[in-house]
Amino acid sequence: MSSAPTLKPEGRQRFREQICFGQLQPGDKLPFFAALCEHYEVGNTVIRATVLLLKTEGLIDGRQSKGAHVANPLPQ
Repeated sequence: MSSAPTLKPEGRQRFREQICFGQLQPGDKLPFFAALCEHYEVGNTVIRATVLLLKTEGLIDGRQSKGAHVANPLPQ
């Protein structure tokens, strides 16, 4: 069983940098997935898998019916 595709490493790194360098602040809601798909030029499945990966890294919190937010506080 293969896992869902995520953003290429450089795309994931840009996403991480937006969080770690303050473009997205702790507690900020992530843009709508449609906007992320357009920005990264990928499909919804790729964005969802990437957000799930970043959740496992502790950078993003998922909130039922509230969307995905930058973790507050960020992991060290």
